[in-house]
Amino acid sequence: MASAELPPSKLADKASWPQWLAQRSTTSHGIWLTVAKPKARAAHAVTSLTYADALEEALCWGWIDSRAKRLDETTMTYRFTPRAPKGTWSKRNVAIVEKLIAERRMHPQSLATIEAAKADGRWAKAYRVGKKHCRTSEIPRPHQILVRG
Repeated sequence: MASAELPPSKLADKASWPQWLAQRSTTSHGIWLTVAKPKARAAHAVTSLTYADALEEALCWGWIDSRAKRLDETTMTYRFTPRAPKGTWSKRNVAIVEKLIAERRMHPQSLATIEAAKADGRWAKAYRVGKKHCRTSEIPRPHQILVRG
């Protein structure tokens, strides 16, 4: 499915995203998920779902983020899709997943993709990402503070 065909969604709060994933993570091809920009979130209350929370929850279900688009002055939309069976792992996502595993938040379908990546070497290769992929392993500047907590 082309990314333009993925449905847009503006979920009301942080609890709505895991509910959406629980219902659709094995059947959906992806979603463009809207979140408020960090400075706009409190002022406009578009959603309480943050980029960092959305990414963590997606990783728990075996999904990944890929692209971001500015919608307007207060919102961004991020493309989230199921991880491809032989998809590469970024340093950022490996670090987040290791934290989520320690917190026992990972779902079985995601753990299976991690075990497969460890078995075929993709997990270890995340630490040797070349220049071509450096941008994908870095957190966008406006969201760095959200992930660091």
